[in-house]
Amino acid sequence: MRHKESLGVFLAAGILLTGASGQAHAEWDEATCVTQVQAARIRAEALPPGHLSRKFAETDLRVAILEMDAGDVDECEERVRRADEAVSTLRYVLKPGQVLDGYGPDTPR
Repeated sequence: MRHKESLGVFLAAGILLTGASGQAHAEWDEATCVTQVQAARIRAEALPPGHLSRKFAETDLRVAILEMDAGDVDECEERVRRADEAVSTLRYVLKPGQVLDGYGPDTPR
């Protein structure tokens, strides 16, 4: 229970800091993208390593950097937003023993 409480406080602080910076309403550039990806990565890393929401967030953040490198800063902003949403809402959760591809832990691969 203690982990959930500290995670909630951490996420709330991150959301407040992001909103306070005004980046959600300003035009993003490459430096903003890098800064926001780093901040979102810290928020994602607050979840346990095997948490599915963390995995989806980390994927979105990798794509955000690729899009920024390709010159599409708008897509970077969208991917950071999606990563933050996955972490803050815990949108992706597996039941105990369930794995993403539908195989159980005892299923041969």
